[in-house]
Amino acid sequence: MKRLAIVFSIVLFHLNTGFCQVNLPVPQVADSLSFMLGTWTGDGWIRMGPKKETFQLTEIISSKVDGAVLSIDGLGVATDSVTNETKKVHDAFGVVYYDAETKEFRITAFSSAAAKKDVEFKVANRVLTWGFKTDNGGMVRFTEDFSKDGKWTTLGEYSADGSRWFAFMQYNLERK
Repeated sequence: MKRLAIVFSIVLFHLNTGFCQVNLPVPQVADSLSFMLGTWTGDGWIRMGPKKETFQLTEIISSKVDGAVLSIDGLGVATDSVTNETKKVHDAFGVVYYDAETKEFRITAFSSAAAKKDVEFKVANRVLTWGFKTDNGGMVRFTEDFSKDGKWTTLGEYSADGSRWFAFMQYNLERK
């Protein structure tokens, strides 16, 4: 009976430790990407079909959940030169986080131009790159360049075949 109690205790110990989660340190996104934080304003352009529109853009990047995620909230507006009416031409929101399982930064992005996207977010020398496949089989990629202090340049490109890329959006912002 004593032997059975020892075996039972050993089995319970292994089951218990097998189900326990080990909390390894996860890079805090706000620490790794602190150069992105703040309010950014500037201008840009976007081409959807043959029409190219210019706009004024504000992007607000904040640290959330004790630095575990960043929220990115962007709004671009254009003023019609004839009617003097203001309209939205860029409306986007994203959440950047570190996925401990895959050991990569990721972004979940939402915009008025595309459905929700959750993709890997690469970081090298204060330049961020990310992209996704479109419903029509093409590809979109973004290059977000923060390499110059207080400046943020974004280039959005599209490719139907993965070899020839065409710019469809660009903006240049300064930290406020």
